Order: sequence, then structure tokens, then C-alpha cells
Amino acid sequence: MLAGLKIYPNPFTNRLNIEFATASAGSVELDIFDYTGRKIGHFTQEVGTSGIHLIELDNQDLNSSGGLVLVRLKIRDNKGVSDQTIKLIRSGVN
Repeated sequence: MLAGLKIYPNPFTNRLNIEFATASAGSVELDIFDYTGRKIGHFTQEVGTSGIHLIELDNQDLNSSGGLVLVRLKIRDNKGVSDQTIKLIRSGVN
């Protein structure tokens, strides 16, 4: 489990915030799946420093209607790979 991982709000409609902490520089990979397992989003980001980081997603980033959504965050740094998957509910899209 990733320390400091927060994904909010849950349920969400138009905007999703993913907050996480890193102990050192590395890379972050974020995959989002709908309830059928279809990948509806993929994002990568290099993290140059340790600390708390935030990824903000909106409707343009999320190709899905309402329902169950799985968010998988994977962090690679000098200590190895950490990953976690969280289930969220997406309300009807406005």
C-alpha cells in the first residue's frame, strides 16, 4: 500500500484529485479502468523531488460514463516499485 495516497472526491463527477507522497525522485504511472476492465486513461509523470504531489483529472482525461472506476497508481524510485489500486464511483457526468 502506498503511504499518503488520497483519491478524492469519492464518488466523483467531473473532477478527480490523486494525491500521493514519494520518498525520492522517480516516475509515476497512473492507469484508470472502467468496470469492464477497459483502460480509459493512462498518465505518466516524472517526479523530481520527494514530497507530496497532486494529479488533477477532469472530463477530458476520463473517457467514461458513470459507474465503477479502478485507479491504479504505480511509483518507481530508487527503493523499487510500489503500486495500489483503488475503486471509485463515478456519478452521472454533467
